[in-house]
Amino acid sequence: MEDPDLQVFSLYGLSASLLVLGQHEKAAQLARECLAISQSVGHAWGISSAHRVLGLADQRFAQVARTHLEQSLVWSRQLGYAQGVVYALTALGKLALGEGDARAARAHLTDSLKLANELGDRLEMLHCLEEIAQTQRVERGVQVAGAAAALRDALGARPVPHEHDRLTDWSERARHSLGEKVFAEYW
Repeated sequence: MEDPDLQVFSLYGLSASLLVLGQHEKAAQLARECLAISQSVGHAWGISSAHRVLGLADQRFAQVARTHLEQSLVWSRQLGYAQGVVYALTALGKLALGEGDARAARAHLTDSLKLANELGDRLEMLHCLEEIAQTQRVERGVQVAGAAAALRDALGARPVPHEHDRLTDWSERARHSLGEKVFAEYW
């Protein structure tokens, strides 16, 4: 029998990579395999991580996605895996934002931002700020988005294509709403 830890870490790594590449169905398939193996051997990190990928892979079914993300959060907290808590909270915030629930999104993302700051995870802080910007009044959102852009530049981090497109769309709507001059002042 192969080493279950190696299987869990490999399947998770591949599923997370496919998720970033926008190949959600393949990511979900590997995450389901990861979850099954993790559950069969009681691998808490694998269970938490597989649930997170499954929650992110298909957000078309919000309740199913939310259930996976909440399970990821529970398992991460039980394990004392603070980074997993950050990731789950960010994902729950993104899901709530996609559903139009700015209040819930802001609550999850603010909690994630605070914990990411405590952990010194500037990249996840960046992700939280980009999402929080979309939960604010447009003027405040543009200020937060400007801060996120400065952090992104400082880190030399490039957004993945589907995230870049979504953030650009939001930014263009804000620019149109405020006008170029006012947008630039808030930015």
